[in-house]
Amino acid sequence: MGLYIGCLYLLQVFFLIGFYCYLHAFFYVSLAFGLLSFPLFAANIVIACLKIGLPDMDAPKFSLVAKLILIPFFAANLFVCLCALSGFLNPWLFWAAPAIILLEVGLTYVVLLASSANLIAYLLRKTLQGEIPLKWGVIHIILQFCFVLDVVDAIAFYFSHKKKPLV
Repeated sequence: MGLYIGCLYLLQVFFLIGFYCYLHAFFYVSLAFGLLSFPLFAANIVIACLKIGLPDMDAPKFSLVAKLILIPFFAANLFVCLCALSGFLNPWLFWAAPAIILLEVGLTYVVLLASSANLIAYLLRKTLQGEIPLKWGVIHIILQFCFVLDVVDAIAFYFSHKKKPLV
């Protein structure tokens, strides 16, 4: 996950440098990091799925740290999306604005899924084992699929289960 987060930040850094300095080489480097991030995303999802049957006590803490580290990434991503969208406010290009919005939201959702995968696997395992009530397990899992609420839920889940051991 750390390599994935680092790759995402490098993608944005090179993109923003290329955007502000009009250096096309930085766009290509940004594209390379973007293409590298997708196999890392897939690896993270596979590893999280394999962890469903394994004991992993650090999943809530790991997920919380990953989500907090990604807050500046999401803020910069919103800025990039608004900049891209502002270029489509021309009456002749306005029809393409929904496509830009869907593309940006979809790519941001991929990052959300990657940062939530470990906690979702942890919640599934603990709910199936009966250590977390079914109602609360389902609520926590649903909140992990919602923007902003996933960070709030990760914080709440970590601090509510930090005091009592789940083993």
